[in-house]
Amino acid sequence: MIKNYINSIKELLGDQASITPEKFESFMGETVEYLSELRMQLASTEPKDREEAITTALELKEVLETQMSVLSQSMGVDFSQLSETDLIERMNEGEREAFDSAKEQFSEFKKTISSNKENKIKSAI
Repeated sequence: MIKNYINSIKELLGDQASITPEKFESFMGETVEYLSELRMQLASTEPKDREEAITTALELKEVLETQMSVLSQSMGVDFSQLSETDLIERMNEGEREAFDSAKEQFSEFKKTISSNKENKIKSAI
């Protein structure tokens, strides 16, 4: 699943001119689905599953950072200097809804990771 998702990221961000609201919405749907699966894996009681999920999350983070850097350079935009408000103002309604949904899913994902990290620390004590 991770390889397919990474290919989707590279395909979407590789040709900015071909990004349509429909492609973006489809990609965001894949993102939500992928993160939901990863969250379930992180919630597993099997240490091997959790370790694999963390490794996958780190791999995904690296790919996203690389792709965003490439996108930033090709567009001449420094995303780190744009505020969330600036980005949202540039979106149409469908993109905003997809963004809000993804933001919520990322928030839940971060909570799951934090919870798993705390549980791991507690069990080590």
